[in-house]
Amino acid sequence: MIKEKILIVDDNERDVKLLKDYLMINDYFVVTAKNGADAFNQIQAEKPDLVILDINMPDMSGWRTCDKIKKDPLNMHVPVLMCSSYIQDDGNFGIYKTGDGYIQKPVNLGNLLIKIQELLSKK
Repeated sequence: MIKEKILIVDDNERDVKLLKDYLMINDYFVVTAKNGADAFNQIQAEKPDLVILDINMPDMSGWRTCDKIKKDPLNMHVPVLMCSSYIQDDGNFGIYKTGDGYIQKPVNLGNLLIKIQELLSKK
């Protein structure tokens, strides 16, 4: 049984493949985008239930992409899980902007599922 739809936004193909494969094995429907502009097209076309958004991307950072998602009345309800290799002691580095959660790379896949379930349950 397919669960919710998740949009993965990351310019690193290896990271996208890892996350996509893992989420699909766990019955999530997954769509992907390589950058912020592509993410907006996918959000409009696919109407994801959650976005996993890399912070470090060329052209438009994850911060700017997240801000734009959250300022759009049609998409502001979509939870955004920020993802990066940045290190932050309190684990909340991605939240101080507009994201709804943060997970550090390399991603602990078990923790990822917990974060996803947590964010989707608040929706």
